[in-house]
Amino acid sequence: MTPDVSVIIPTFNRAQLLSRAIRSVLAQTYRSYEIIVIDDASPDNTTEVIQNGFKRELEFGRLRYVKNETNLERTRSRNKGVSLAKGKYIAFLDDDDIWLADHLQTLINFLDQHQQVSCVFGKFIWLYKDGSVEDKFIRDFPETRTGSGDHYKDMIFKGRMVASSCVLLYKSVYEQLDGYREDLAKVNEDWEFFSRVAMNFDVGYVNNVSCLMYSYGESLSIPNTGEGAFVGERVFKIIEENSKKYHCPINAETRSFVYMTLSRNFVPYMAKSREYLFKALKVKPALLMSLATLGLLFRAMLGEHLYVALRDLDIPRLPFEG
Repeated sequence: MTPDVSVIIPTFNRAQLLSRAIRSVLAQTYRSYEIIVIDDASPDNTTEVIQNGFKRELEFGRLRYVKNETNLERTRSRNKGVSLAKGKYIAFLDDDDIWLADHLQTLINFLDQHQQVSCVFGKFIWLYKDGSVEDKFIRDFPETRTGSGDHYKDMIFKGRMVASSCVLLYKSVYEQLDGYREDLAKVNEDWEFFSRVAMNFDVGYVNNVSCLMYSYGESLSIPNTGEGAFVGERVFKIIEENSKKYHCPINAETRSFVYMTLSRNFVPYMAKSREYLFKALKVKPALLMSLATLGLLFRAMLGEHLYVALRDLDIPRLPFEG
């Protein structure tokens, strides 16, 4: 019997965490799914863990295990997994994250009830190594509610709500857009891909937690700040190019938000930080009334060397520096 959902799990060198992720899928209340694990040439004992721990699932075809001969990186592994998928829906799960038992059922129900929506995100929370928990939606988007429309599209353009472990979309959508860009291997590939989805299809969001995302301080991704900001800059330029290609303009509020984020992330590369600060102010002059903007302006005007010297002296921050 053909499954409704194909769950794609790319993995690299995380055998024990992978087992936890797979078991969270096997515990789903929604039962029409297959699991496709793409092992990206892991040097650890991932193969043995899969073969010994999930014999029954392998025998019955509920779990398929594919090991790359060489390391292809995460985006290529995801694309490879989708190419093998039998379901009409695609769900992704990173090897260090887990789903709550109602994750698939919740998202399936939403798509059933919102026929115009082609891609839906569930809510997630972050769990950190020290045991702390962070709900980024409460912090950043307290007004967000279950639904669909331009609000959620704008959130995606801002780089929010784009965690792959929390999404369910039609396989046809993925195929129409040619999947993930394979030249964005380690960071912000979700932001670029789901921005393309939002430019071409209606997206939705369910405001109840169904996914737990773990941060162990050993992420495969490049940090967003400092040198990593250059990657974010490149990705947003791609998104801007796509907005022209698909005739889907990015509004001033969203553009200024991203420019301000890049300005913060580029510290202490002060020339780049100033560039994006001034871009944000040009798009939205009212930002100058914000204390956070004044803090950025203060640091940008100091210059890189003086800013770093003062930072290293451990001088207490001014109130508007955040």
